[in-house]
Formats: sequence, structure tokens, C-alpha cells
Amino acid sequence: MAIGAALWALPSRPASAHSCATPVTLPAGSDTATELAVTVGSVPTGDITFQLPDTITVVDAAPVRGWEVERTDSTVRYIGGPLEPDSCVPFEMVLRGSVAGTGRVRVLQRLADGSVTEHPAEGDIYLGDDGTSVMVNRSGPPNERFEQIITVTGNPPTPGSSAGPVVAATGVAALGAGLWWWRRSRAR
Repeated sequence: MAIGAALWALPSRPASAHSCATPVTLPAGSDTATELAVTVGSVPTGDITFQLPDTITVVDAAPVRGWEVERTDSTVRYIGGPLEPDSCVPFEMVLRGSVAGTGRVRVLQRLADGSVTEHPAEGDIYLGDDGTSVMVNRSGPPNERFEQIITVTGNPPTPGSSAGPVVAATGVAALGAGLWWWRRSRAR
């Protein structure tokens, strides 16, 4: 009876998972070449979509031999492959962060049957190299142990922030013109 209960409960337990994600840091306002990693699950896939936070713009996505690339300001989709199960695959992109902060990149994989998955999946148990574990929960704060995380540092230059020298030069020129006019009118 106890064995039957244990076998019945076994399929409902979360699977253990691995992650290839490496945290990325971008300076705000600068185009930065970087790699975002795909953690392929136990089923091969040939259709990967990266969904970036709204504060990060995709400037460019490097072509990959044998893959088509589609991109918008906040997504990059690669179709081709397929990628082998349980592999880690980096894709090169140029990104620009607009606001300082940390956000998660969702990496969606479309499988041959048309279903879409994220790996590791919500509820999976991620086992760290140090022996600790954490349950995948994407509704909480971003977790670099199992998610692709991007941190944008600093603040982008504001329009007109480089105008200081121009304003100063204009003021000096106006002062000089005023002085010249004053001297000229006194000389008459």
C-alpha cells in the first residue's frame, strides 16, 4: 500500500532542472554586444524566442548559420536547428538598456508538437552546483540561478546634457557682443 502511494505521488513531483543562463550587465544608453544562453530541455527544439524586458532594446541579432532570425525592439526569434536536448547554446545580440535595474529574459522554446515551453519549467527544482536547490518561480524577483538576467547600470545621458559647453559658449559670445556694442556706442 505504501509503495502504491509513493508510485502514485512520483509523477506529480517537480523535475530537477539545469540552467545555462549567465548574468549580463549593460551600461545604460550604450549599444552592447552580448550573449544570451538557451537552456534546452529534454526535447530538441528548432524555434527559440527571447523576450526581453521593456527597458531593453534589441539593436541587432547576429545571424546564425542554418537559422532564420526575426526581431522586434524587444524580441528575437531564431528558427532552424534543431538544438540538441540538454544543451547550452549562446546567441549573440546587441542590446541597449534605457533604465537602470534588473530584469529577466524569457526564453521560450516551440517544440515539434507546437507546444511552447520554458526551461527550466515553472515548478521545477533547480539544483545548484553547491548542492542547494530552489523551486523555479517566475512570479517572484528575477533569479540568476535559473533565469537569464540582465542588469542595466547607470542612467543614459539625457538629451541636452552635452549642451553645457554650447550654452556657456553662447553666453560668452553674447557678453562679448554686448561689450563691443557698448564700447562702440560710447566712442561716438
